Amino acid sequence: MSIHSSVSGISRNEEQRQQMYENIVCAVTGVACILKDDNITTFSVSMLGQRLHNHTPALDTLILEKFVDVALVSPEKVFSEIVQKFEDISRQSLSPENKMVTTAVLKCQLDLASRLNSRPEFYGLYLLRILSLFVEKGVVIQQTVEKNGRLQVTSLAGEIGILLPVLKTLLSHDDFKAHMNASEELVSLFRNLWFHCVLYGFVSEETWMREWRDSLVVIAQKTPPLVQESTNYLESDLEFNSVLRRGNSDQDLANVRSSLSSFLPNRASEIKYFSFAEITFLLSVYHIEIMRSQMGQCSFILRYFVNQGINASKLVGCMEEIGNQVIEVFIKECSKRAIAHTINENLRNQVHDLMIATCHRLGKVSQLSIKHLDSLMSAFPSLLCDKKLLFLLLELIELVWQSCEAEYLNEYSPVYTFTSPKVGVSLDLTDDYNYRREILSRLCENSKKWLTVAMSRAPSEIRGLLENYLAEFDPYQSDNSVHMGRSIAVEIGKAFSKADYNSVIFPRVPSAIIDNVSEFIKDYSTRRQFYGQVAGANRWLASLSTEVKLSEEIIADQKQRIKACLALLEKRIHEGSHVSMKELNSTLHFAAGILISSPKTDEEIIQYVVWIPIYIFTLESLKLATSIWTWIINETSVVEKRIMIEIANGWIWTIRQRKGLFSSILNVKDPFVNKMLYAPSDKATRDKVYKSAKSLFGPHLIWLQFISGRFQAFRYRCTQLVDLYLRFFQITLDASDLISNHSLSREGRLQILMCALKILQSNRMEASIEHKFRTKIFNSAFFWFSLPPRWAYGGNKRAMITEYKLLIEVYRLVENDKVELSEVLSTTPKKYSQFSLSNTISIALSDKNREEIVNQTTKSKKLLLLFLESEISNLATWSNPLNIPDPIKENFVSLVESRLTEVNDSWKNNVRHAWSISSQLAVQMAFRFKQPFVQNELHKLLANNASEAVRVAEALPLLLGDKLNQNVLSQLKYLLYWAPVPPITAITYFSSTYNDNSLILQYAMRALECHPVDIVFFYIPQIVQALRYDKWGYVERFIMGAAKISQLFAHQIIWNMNANMYKDDECAIPDSLKPTLDRIIKHIVESLSGEDKAFYEREFTFFKNVTSISGKLKPYIKKSKLEKKQKIDEEMAKINVDVGVYLPSNPEGTVVDIDYKSGRPLQSHAKAPFMATFKIRKTIYDYDSEEIKETLIQSGSIDGYDDEDEPKTIDVFQSAIFKVGDDCRQDVLALQLIAIFKNIFTSVGLDLYLFPYRVVATAPGCGMIDVIPNSISRDQLGREKVNSLYDYFVTTYGGVDSISFQKARNCFIQSAAAYSVVSFLLQIKDRHNGNIMLDNEGYIIHIDFGFILDIAPGGITFESSPFKLTTEMIQVMGGRADVQQFKWFSELCIKAYLASRPYAEQIIQCVALMLGSGLPCFKGDTLKRLRDRFQLDKTERQAADFMIVKINQSFENKRTVLYDSFQKATNGK
Repeated sequence: MSIHSSVSGISRNEEQRQQMYENIVCAVTGVACILKDDNITTFSVSMLGQRLHNHTPALDTLILEKFVDVALVSPEKVFSEIVQKFEDISRQSLSPENKMVTTAVLKCQLDLASRLNSRPEFYGLYLLRILSLFVEKGVVIQQTVEKNGRLQVTSLAGEIGILLPVLKTLLSHDDFKAHMNASEELVSLFRNLWFHCVLYGFVSEETWMREWRDSLVVIAQKTPPLVQESTNYLESDLEFNSVLRRGNSDQDLANVRSSLSSFLPNRASEIKYFSFAEITFLLSVYHIEIMRSQMGQCSFILRYFVNQGINASKLVGCMEEIGNQVIEVFIKECSKRAIAHTINENLRNQVHDLMIATCHRLGKVSQLSIKHLDSLMSAFPSLLCDKKLLFLLLELIELVWQSCEAEYLNEYSPVYTFTSPKVGVSLDLTDDYNYRREILSRLCENSKKWLTVAMSRAPSEIRGLLENYLAEFDPYQSDNSVHMGRSIAVEIGKAFSKADYNSVIFPRVPSAIIDNVSEFIKDYSTRRQFYGQVAGANRWLASLSTEVKLSEEIIADQKQRIKACLALLEKRIHEGSHVSMKELNSTLHFAAGILISSPKTDEEIIQYVVWIPIYIFTLESLKLATSIWTWIINETSVVEKRIMIEIANGWIWTIRQRKGLFSSILNVKDPFVNKMLYAPSDKATRDKVYKSAKSLFGPHLIWLQFISGRFQAFRYRCTQLVDLYLRFFQITLDASDLISNHSLSREGRLQILMCALKILQSNRMEASIEHKFRTKIFNSAFFWFSLPPRWAYGGNKRAMITEYKLLIEVYRLVENDKVELSEVLSTTPKKYSQFSLSNTISIALSDKNREEIVNQTTKSKKLLLLFLESEISNLATWSNPLNIPDPIKENFVSLVESRLTEVNDSWKNNVRHAWSISSQLAVQMAFRFKQPFVQNELHKLLANNASEAVRVAEALPLLLGDKLNQNVLSQLKYLLYWAPVPPITAITYFSSTYNDNSLILQYAMRALECHPVDIVFFYIPQIVQALRYDKWGYVERFIMGAAKISQLFAHQIIWNMNANMYKDDECAIPDSLKPTLDRIIKHIVESLSGEDKAFYEREFTFFKNVTSISGKLKPYIKKSKLEKKQKIDEEMAKINVDVGVYLPSNPEGTVVDIDYKSGRPLQSHAKAPFMATFKIRKTIYDYDSEEIKETLIQSGSIDGYDDEDEPKTIDVFQSAIFKVGDDCRQDVLALQLIAIFKNIFTSVGLDLYLFPYRVVATAPGCGMIDVIPNSISRDQLGREKVNSLYDYFVTTYGGVDSISFQKARNCFIQSAAAYSVVSFLLQIKDRHNGNIMLDNEGYIIHIDFGFILDIAPGGITFESSPFKLTTEMIQVMGGRADVQQFKWFSELCIKAYLASRPYAEQIIQCVALMLGSGLPCFKGDTLKRLRDRFQLDKTERQAADFMIVKINQSFENKRTVLYDSFQKATNGK
């Protein structure tokens, strides 16, 4: 219905008609506003919009005014339409005819801006439209000026200036933060707005300033930085700016240059070389930030320096000068208010922001923040009397300290974010540890200066705040022994104030310490004492149910109450209830206070105080316990013996209960007896192991520090306690075999040895006790060395240095140990004894005299020193892989290295003596020492005394060697009892090199059967190849047995057997193994029945239907991709997903659906591979033991049990490639070996990443390959016009200084290091850009392993480099060999290499069993060359140096560049 139709046929005069129109407009808009229906508002705006300009200006004005009401209830589309109508009218040139409407539009725009707080979701949209209108009109004015000259510029400029109040009104809303996190479009519009303001004199000409200054000030406050952080090309952006490009004369340039020089006179010499665009930009920034500063914001200017384009440009000096003037203006404004005592919160807020900015990840921002903050502190030295600011400053120091400390906790996986709950601040810091140290040094230096000045002004107030800071410390938020914030607080608090002139006049005495620490500690202690008294009194009064009693009765009553409280606490602990540290702390301290204040010893309270924290047994509970025990002993020495007895009993209880160090939860197995998984490396798994180890071993480490300290306290005065320690350590040393074998337990073992050796050397013992105690110490040490050598776990540099120092200390103690045996317990006085000393000792020790004991001990000492030297050398290499000179360690380590490489007959004697102690100890010498004497002597001992080593699985390969020798035949009977070797070694014993010896075959069969099928499952390719030598049917019998246990094993081995039937892809040349394989497959299938057989038929039918598509595509090879795609879709539509079927590459999940349109043909000249996507349902299990979970819960590392602990079922989409006519078995072998390396690296806790994706060979020349998700090849990046990896990282993750870039770079380093070592050892070639992937986290992943070991593409030796390390890869890792990131890469390469070497033989066994498969990668001396690459005859230091050489050879290797160029020229990759 139209307005005209509503009044047709009725005569009205104009006034009445106008009134009616107005009523209709009001009615229509009123209905729309009341109903708030989107359809009605849309209709009303459309209807009324059509009537604009068709009636009187007054009616147009009314419609426009009502549009404001409608806009505030409209959806976004209608809102935009209304704003557009306002803009259309606003664009019209002002004239007498449209003045009324134009004025009305401006009023409406202003009104809408004022009332828009009712629809805050439209803030951003409206701001963009008004800014766009302003800039657009400004450009029109420029065009007019260019055409007609500058005569009318003032009147024209007024047309855009009238929009400034609209912007002011809109930006005045407190909840509209337009200056925060602005989009690129918004920043560009604001920039152009200010350019117009500068060009038209809005910020400089008095006329405009009078009219619009208030508006400009508000706009300045809400203006974002005129450049975004990601803008790296500022100067070119300015030169091509649409506003600044329009004809500006030389006079215009001279004017703006003069203006800027007047504001920045110190930079006039630089300004004369700037362009018009650059000067305009600087003027804009100057006016914005000066106005912002006048309104109380001085820190915003720092946001410009987050942009590296500014920092790298010639404008940076002027920007810094603007910053200086901003802070000066701010200080002047604040000084005016200070005189009137009216400083508001702005000053504190700006200081707060500047303090946080001092720790910014960018050096320029940090430096300027320090400079500006220093100016403020100089102007207002009492600012730090504000509690929030003082606490913030100290907490920032602590956070930056934590960031520096992180280098020693996990060196290769930096932590980027550090949070203080106390002040609610988080810092994001770069991974550059040098920069972190610079920030800390600079912050500490300036903080001390500021605090000292503040102390001189208000000493009592500052000291009081520092005491409050110390008192409010929560010891349970961190287990760090150093808190830098508290350290600074104490340092400042103990200093004299310059304001107290009398207190600083003292005599000067050399070496005397003169400070105010006594007064500071007195005040602090007094405060805490009376606080504690009040809290204790309140607690006691609250517990009373009767009137207050006499003092003696009060003490007795309190004792009974605390005993009841302690008993209840102990009961709750035994019931498994959670006890908070706060509750434990208050209860134990209260009990200790009563115990100390009581005139009589209370045995019951002592037992509770000792045993309750032991029962809880966490790091925090033992820290608290040792502190309280020390306090009680120091205050009441009479209870020392009683407490120490209870503590000793508590320690022995932990041994019997297998707690902490004595727990087997984290005991390490050989990686080859663990389940191998085809899955990417998981950092969470490594972190969980480390947290578990810290929770398990930490309590005993704290306890050992206490035990060691107490020994030093009483060693000279109390023989009873020394005797207690002697017995205590005898029990501990006897339990050495119960101590965890994890490498993180080494520190605890060394602490125990060190304490025991000190007791031995500082106590005169009876001869037999001395001998037995020393023997126990040596045996305890030898037990550790009877285990395979352990590298330090993870990247905890602090733990490594601690272990190294402890090793040196133990080494020195052993080296200085002397056999005394001078005190003999006898009933006969010495002067009447007819026995010599040696005879007396012989009687006491039953079978040895003194000379024999001394001789035996000397041999053991020499052997122990040898093992310690090996351990020291290994740890020195691991902690310094790049062999960087260290003057402190160098001499000692060099001496140790020279001893380990000596060649002499003493090695034989050492091996024999080790054998006399333990065959397991002697066997480990073969893995620690590389001398041929050691290997030969061990073989002789085993060949003659094999029965002594039947429990040592590692001894069997040393006995049997690579082939069966006649000299060991007599010892093979002991194989019936020998401990099982890992599955891969057992499979090796089926090979022909052992002459089908029945005892060896029986042992191999038994060893395989000892391992679960899901572990042996991984070695299916080797098991199938072992059938070549299975003359007596042992392997076949094992296969049949395993197939009955596991259906998945049966399916996988059938597929593998099918793949090995023929020697060629066309099935023309049968393998000699084919009859055997046919027979076994037939027996397996025939043995199936019931559901097992139905499952087999469903699975193999399903997979056959999928893979047959590739064969059906062959006739379409020459046809277009579209035709191929259509054929794939047609065939996939026929596939039915049966219950329980799975992809051979994903046996742990079932296929529940297929993306029937996902089929895609892949490029191939003569074959027809294709890719499809499947929906797979997997059940995710938490493989952690209940003990590990309980340990992590007690330590607070994880929350209590919840749904996450239960198995979870998830659906994932997995793409796979199906090939026909391609032999995938070589890829299977390569990825199997990569999975092994991944397992090895994980076992050592290395921060490395490998992704052994699944490839399954299912038939001759057929197979399927899992597609790596969320990844792209380097070749694809090149096709997308990405110039280099570095550019890709910057584009994808942000600038090099951004946290996201650094996280991605760290992922790149960890994966590149892992693949580099694997590529070298396995000689993976054909590493062109098409075979290297990058995932969305930054990890590099290698694919396609058609050329490994002894073959290269076309036999061409282009790729002579040990591994691929190109310039662009180096550029991502820092660009130079001397930067921190490339050093990380190099160190991780070396550590990966060192971690792999102990498992070289098992890796070689995996390859050796495949030699008969006919794979093309085997040529002649494959195994010899593979073994040579491991450098097994070298020490760890020599091996590390060897790897350094390989890294240097690979660094920007020209042959690698040539190969990439060759591939690009021939294949386009």
